[in-house]
Amino acid sequence: MSCGNCKKSKFCPISLGVALGITWAICMFVWSVWAMKYGVSPMMEHMTTVPTTMGDVGMLTGWGFIKGFVLGIIFSLIYNGIIRCCHSKCCKKEDGTPGCNCGCGCKACGCCGGKSKTVV
Repeated sequence: MSCGNCKKSKFCPISLGVALGITWAICMFVWSVWAMKYGVSPMMEHMTTVPTTMGDVGMLTGWGFIKGFVLGIIFSLIYNGIIRCCHSKCCKKEDGTPGCNCGCGCKACGCCGGKSKTVV
């Protein structure tokens, strides 16, 4: 899972959190306005509270942003941990010493001691 120049592909936790938070907030806003105008199905009435005012819509939208933000941070930290683990394993020789097994130029990732490797 490396890009063309063998740099680790990582997510910024704050950026992903904000992006997911905004997406989740927009979804909650649309659902809240829809539920306020048209109501919910009888099967869903016992699972959720129907917003009755725009204040309720704002509160649900805010909670949607917070939940999306936290979920985005957690997801990116897990993803970055997996990438760090996999990258450290691909840049080692089979005997465990640092080596060049990542299959790219290696100048950027430094696993060849900064030397460029020709890829065939």
